[in-house]
Amino acid sequence: MNHWLLLLAIPALAYRLPSLGPFSFNAAYLLVPLAALLGRRYGVTGVIAVAVGGLAYVPNFWGHWGAVGGSPALYLVALAVVAIAAIPRPVLECLHWPQGDRAAWWLTFATPWLLLLFIGTGKMESPGHGLRLSFGFDFSPLGYFLLFVLGARGVRVSALILGLAVAAALSWYLSLAGVFWRPGTPIYLSLNALQPSIALAALGAISAGVATAAFLRGDSPAAFWQRPYFAVTALVILWFGPPAIAEIPLEERAVRYIQILQSVAMLPLAGFMAGLLRGARGTIFVTVLVAAVTLVWAVVAGIIEDVMDVSFPISQIPAVAPIVAGAFALMGAKLREARNGVTSFNILRLPAFLVVLGLVVLGAAVEIMGEGGQVRTALAGLFLASVIAAFIAVWRMRRTLGITSEKWAGFMAILGVVGTVMTNLDFVGQSLKQLFVLILFPLSLFSSTAQVKLDSYFDAGMDTEWLFFMVVLAVIYLILFIAFIRGMVRVVPKIYQDLRKIAVYLRRRKK
Repeated sequence: MNHWLLLLAIPALAYRLPSLGPFSFNAAYLLVPLAALLGRRYGVTGVIAVAVGGLAYVPNFWGHWGAVGGSPALYLVALAVVAIAAIPRPVLECLHWPQGDRAAWWLTFATPWLLLLFIGTGKMESPGHGLRLSFGFDFSPLGYFLLFVLGARGVRVSALILGLAVAAALSWYLSLAGVFWRPGTPIYLSLNALQPSIALAALGAISAGVATAAFLRGDSPAAFWQRPYFAVTALVILWFGPPAIAEIPLEERAVRYIQILQSVAMLPLAGFMAGLLRGARGTIFVTVLVAAVTLVWAVVAGIIEDVMDVSFPISQIPAVAPIVAGAFALMGAKLREARNGVTSFNILRLPAFLVVLGLVVLGAAVEIMGEGGQVRTALAGLFLASVIAAFIAVWRMRRTLGITSEKWAGFMAILGVVGTVMTNLDFVGQSLKQLFVLILFPLSLFSSTAQVKLDSYFDAGMDTEWLFFMVVLAVIYLILFIAFIRGMVRVVPKIYQDLRKIAVYLRRRKK
């Protein structure tokens, strides 16, 4: 990937799609591992890139086309991560803050309040365009990151437990008494009750910081982290739910439920700890685990809804979750290699290839299944079984044939893009017709016919927001087209040679 694409990825990750059927898509958390990569590789230049490109996370724009930004606390976390990665010193030295033990104790004691506070403004809508703008600061990502840093510093966990107890008592009292501010004024402060899921996530964050410091020093981590796969699985369960048991209804106007599970911050933490404590194997484990949990729950919830007429909020399943887990796991594995003095990172190319392959195959299976039905479901299952069988066969023959995963990940990504375009030809065709309006702008300077046609578009109801959406769509199509051409030029020779090796091997086996 070229450097300019990495820089463009920073503001692009702030975009949130409106919907993807039963799934949602929000890649904002990927800013943190990307910041670590840029800081480690480019130093001060990477810090500047994150500082400038990450400004897209501060305001919150939304409309029928989706949303951009709305995560200023995550932007601050990314700035801290890129600064730590850019400093040529051991990580533990960068995490030794604050200097005084008493200050660290009081900071740990007060941090639970950051997990409960939200400051925001009312929405501002542009008349006639439907473009909405607001500013909101959710302190919880900053609070969890701060607890991780304090844990790595070596602060006592008892300070956090005492702080959680005080925050829980006061926040529940204030919430039930109705003493809090809600969006009724231009600027408002929201104070949530400290839920059990928040307390568990806070303990998980500070415990992970303690385990990280112990690992980097070469010491044995705490008992909970001595079984990394069990600990990572527990964090994934705390992150996901499942929704059926994550909440207990509460007959209160201010607090409508008691939330036992579902803490968003635990997904990146689970990925990071899996990569840190188990390297490449941990990366594979957490990526596959998160993908399996989300897909299995989507299937189970759909079956239960059809059979028992019980509805679960499956629309909240994040499609990007396996990628987030894998990206944070790669960041943890990179830190593990730095601690062990290993400079090669080639062993982790295979998991990235598997992630891309898995996403492409699953996307194709979903398109085959379509609206459901026994025949289409059977075809989708047959397609999955065939792909898995072919992959196992090639995997077993790879040493004999001398085939590597190099270039295949890019090839699969290209096939995925082509397949997505082919299965959505109607939308693509309609959008290409609408993009014709962008051509009319330069033509209208020289042609009266083009000017009349352009005026008719605006008279038909096209507004500034829709024009902005067309520009963004044109840029996306242009990037995809350039990437497709360059990708084919790079990967086709390698794929062709591998296919020839497979053909020669099959001829020999046949004889």
